Amino acid sequence: MTNNLTALEDWTAPILNKLAPAERRNKLRQIGQQIRKQQQSRISNQQNPDGTPFAPRKGRIKRKMFTKLKQAKWMKVQAKDDIVTIGYTGRTAKIARVHQYGLTDKPSPKSRSIRYRKREVLGVNKKNAVQQTMLQHINLSE
Repeated sequence: MTNNLTALEDWTAPILNKLAPAERRNKLRQIGQQIRKQQQSRISNQQNPDGTPFAPRKGRIKRKMFTKLKQAKWMKVQAKDDIVTIGYTGRTAKIARVHQYGLTDKPSPKSRSIRYRKREVLGVNKKNAVQQTMLQHINLSE
């Protein structure tokens, strides 16, 4: 995934450098919001970035996972002069990180530690989706 993001950065940098700083921030924020919508849709469908389904829960719990994590209230988009970030903060970030990497955590202070299965809450599998989003926003501004 790092190679895809590096290639994407190399592809987008010259385009974004042609824009004024305020316009660049605005475009980056719009692109971040579009990517967030794609992530929210993928989480709603209970899929990892590569299209495989999330690892099932243990036990008899049938409701969907991450129903609150996909909300814009928790999944924040921040745009600065030359970078856009999409992610979580605080306790929400801890929950997302545990599932993202398949770490060990305690569901409550008095319970025993549990090893969670890896479920990629955030991630981009194809740079084409981001490129198309970027092209769409650039074409709208011309």
